[in-house]
Amino acid sequence: MIPPPRIGAQVRRGVAVTGGIDVLRQVVELAGGIVMARLLRPEDFGIVAVVMSFLQISHTVGNLGMGAAVVQTRTLEHDTADTAFTVSTLVALGLTLAGVIAAPRAASFFRIDALTVAMPILSLQVLLAGLSAVPVALLRRDLRFGRVAMVEGSATVLHAAVGIGMALAGYGFWSLVWAPVVTGVWTAVGALLASGYRPRLSLPSRRVEGMLRFGGGLTLKNIFVFIGRNMDNLIVARMLGEAATGLYTRAFNLTRLPQLRVVNLVYQVSYPAFCRLRDDELRFHDMFERASRLIALAVAPILLGLAALSEDFILGVLGPQWSAMTLPLSLLAGAALVNSLHTLVGAAIEASGRVSVEVFTQGTYALMIVVGTLVGAHWGIEGVSCAVLVSAVLFFALKAATVHLALGMPMRRFIRPVFGPVVAAGVMFAVVRVFLAVGGTEFASLAPSHHVTRLFAGAAAGALTYISLLPLVASEHVKLLRQQIARLRTELQTAAASSHVGTG
Repeated sequence: MIPPPRIGAQVRRGVAVTGGIDVLRQVVELAGGIVMARLLRPEDFGIVAVVMSFLQISHTVGNLGMGAAVVQTRTLEHDTADTAFTVSTLVALGLTLAGVIAAPRAASFFRIDALTVAMPILSLQVLLAGLSAVPVALLRRDLRFGRVAMVEGSATVLHAAVGIGMALAGYGFWSLVWAPVVTGVWTAVGALLASGYRPRLSLPSRRVEGMLRFGGGLTLKNIFVFIGRNMDNLIVARMLGEAATGLYTRAFNLTRLPQLRVVNLVYQVSYPAFCRLRDDELRFHDMFERASRLIALAVAPILLGLAALSEDFILGVLGPQWSAMTLPLSLLAGAALVNSLHTLVGAAIEASGRVSVEVFTQGTYALMIVVGTLVGAHWGIEGVSCAVLVSAVLFFALKAATVHLALGMPMRRFIRPVFGPVVAAGVMFAVVRVFLAVGGTEFASLAPSHHVTRLFAGAAAGALTYISLLPLVASEHVKLLRQQIARLRTELQTAAASSHVGTG
């Protein structure tokens, strides 16, 4: 086990390596998504979105929490890892078969005939995720974040290549079906190779009873997470049809990109560190606050900038066929920001082992999403998006209470890290909207593609505003960022010098 004093250095390096590769992943995903949006119809995305939303419950239950349990457990023997792998694989296999069997019924329920064939193929992802869960968890447990980033980064490039290649070849929405399956195969193989783990099937032993209890609680929590993240998609598909589903899910997925890339990066690096610091309350709380500061610094300007520039982004980048998702994109960007700011609460509570608390909070949020979406759907995808935003704000308040009651963390250590960046980004949002409103006519006369011009001009104005405000409203955040960069530079220079001496 890595001694506690080295955890900060390991986390910094993990963020640096994983972050660098994640930037490339985000560029590839965004570019690939734009190309696919140009090549395919909203209905194509709607069909696959229905399948993916339905299958997310299988992904949620797929490894029965064994991946997180491998990271969280205090001691881990090889046969315990084998047992976790066996449980993960068998459960994933059963859920994959359930997806195949349920395909005709899903096609009938949603009135989408293509689900009969598409769903069994996409169900293979669940099995592949079960196979890769333990190898990836072993890499994270040992803080080998660089290897995880390499596997996931290459998978992103492969996904884009397969999807775009098939779309160009005329396969339509089938390009959206096969790309994630091919990617899942590579992730499973790559994770096994990178971890050096050679799995063996093993029946559960008495030593993993605690892991199974933890994994079971985590699975129940994740089921509510699934409902909160996907039930709106399913309700939109049922009540509003394929085209509305394609528009809504496209907007939803765009706003989740920063959460999947930036927030998930910090989450994946912080969770194993939280697990090692759970008995040191002072350092635990300190790391939570520092990680929250970094998330707020990065995510607030991206999502509120997207909200401010939603119309020009859609018309200038995606095309006029997506114009109906302008308002939903702005509303969902706000919801994604609010949800991003409290994501680390889940990692901290899971690391402490108090998963039952998260079951309650996630269950409450899931209920809010279901009720809100059913009501909001009467006003189309705009009403659904508004309901999601309101639910996210209420959920943030619930998380603030949870982190205090479950972890004994003062409320100010939850609010303070996110306050400054959100204020700066909020002012940035207002400045960009005024800037575009005042200069709208002038931009239109400059070039035929004035939406692209407005997009870049608005982004530049927003960036200047945000950077200028940060030292005034978030000076501690700027200081922390500089400190972490300086320490990382020193550590990398020391590592490079040691390597040079060793090979000299």
